Amino acid sequence: HAGELDIRGLCALWRDSLLVYSAPGFWLDLAQAIGVRVLSLFGGYERAYSFRDDALTCKIEPDDPCDCFTHSHGCGRRMDIVRATAQALAFVRSER
Repeated sequence: HAGELDIRGLCALWRDSLLVYSAPGFWLDLAQAIGVRVLSLFGGYERAYSFRDDALTCKIEPDDPCDCFTHSHGCGRRMDIVRATAQALAFVRSER
């Protein structure tokens, strides 16, 4: 997105999506608010528990998630790719 759509257009795009892949933050919140399935990959800075748990949300965290909420900390972002891939595939293949 480079400014081509305003917020209404972006919201409509999310609303009409079957699945949203997003970093944690506003777009994850938006998907949850409108009831769209969302897969979110966390990488330090904030934890998955900060966002609602439900059947429409898949939150994948690093092996050693961090609660620092700061950009200056060297959060561990190491992730077991086999575990993360299995978690993502199970979610994508599941039915609502």
